[in-house]
Amino acid sequence: MGSYSDAEFEKRLNDLRDSQKEIQSISAWLVHHRAHSRSVIKIWYKNFKIIEKNRKLTFMYLANDVVQNSRRKGQEYVKEFSSILLKVFHHLSGLGLEDKTKQSLGRLIKIWGERQIFEKNLLQELENMWLR
Repeated sequence: MGSYSDAEFEKRLNDLRDSQKEIQSISAWLVHHRAHSRSVIKIWYKNFKIIEKNRKLTFMYLANDVVQNSRRKGQEYVKEFSSILLKVFHHLSGLGLEDKTKQSLGRLIKIWGERQIFEKNLLQELENMWLR
């Protein structure tokens, strides 16, 4: 699976393309290295804020895959992503995204609610912000 380093994760993020196989591969690597979840989230968010608008949805799909697949092994990623999700969606709301991308992001929020990934209060705030 390879050892974890911040530099390796940054490289994987920079190389990330919008393919399910690649997202799942990076996600599995991150789940395996969940002990580094705090560092992973800091790096993910730092890169998320500066990447091109057309790559943000791919980053969100990676986050989604990580939280859904890691929670069976522990709550580290759910906890860490919970701490930044409002900032993430606030950032996204100011970008003038295409309707299709907005709908895809709204679908993520609905899936998280249906599968009870995050706390109800957080999901309610996200819905109020995004699905209004």
